[in-house]
Amino acid sequence: MRVRQNPYVADWESRPGEIQPFPQQAILSSRTGVMGGIGGQIEGLDPDKSCFAMGQSAGGIHDVKPAGEIVRQIMDEAERAIGRFAALRATVTA
Repeated sequence: MRVRQNPYVADWESRPGEIQPFPQQAILSSRTGVMGGIGGQIEGLDPDKSCFAMGQSAGGIHDVKPAGEIVRQIMDEAERAIGRFAALRATVTA
């Protein structure tokens, strides 16, 4: 699992035999209150004593756009998908 490097993570990495496979390790971190973000806990975490999952989706980012442009793109894609569904539905009901 890709995580933010900090002393907490370094301690775990110094004991590789104790690291459990995903998702067990994430569950353990969540149960002990140190799993940021995907564990549901986002408030009150110490950045040096917690596990913050990150980086997995970074490969999917190809450019940085203004929020308005992103919303327009999502709406355009949704309208095209609805149009394809409507066309398909028309051929099925005809």
